[in-house]
Amino acid sequence: MHGLPDNIDLSFFVGKHLEQIAFGPAQIQFFFSDKIHIGLGGKFSHSACGKTSVWEEGQPLINATCSVSLIGARVIDIQGVPDGTITMTFSNDETLVLYDDSNQYESYTIRHGDDVFVV
Repeated sequence: MHGLPDNIDLSFFVGKHLEQIAFGPAQIQFFFSDKIHIGLGGKFSHSACGKTSVWEEGQPLINATCSVSLIGARVIDIQGVPDGTITMTFSNDETLVLYDDSNQYESYTIRHGDDVFVV
């Protein structure tokens, strides 16, 4: 558990569209407009229509495919807390929450231009 840097400003996500999601055996990649990228190897939850789905490494990838409904939606709000939890709210009224839940490995990385944040 690395947590978020104290001075991180995640507002660069606001207004960006989620353009693509790529699924692999141990990681999910989220590609946003303007070359913003999240590589997730930890746990996330996705909430839509009053229902929340959770995925973490080791679970079948089919459990993570609920998140495809976010493709094309725009980030309208993002909140990060020091423990590494990030909550993203999208224009389709759905929410994606990333968790920093590993003591041994990074849970996710964020790439924005030349900046790379490892959490």
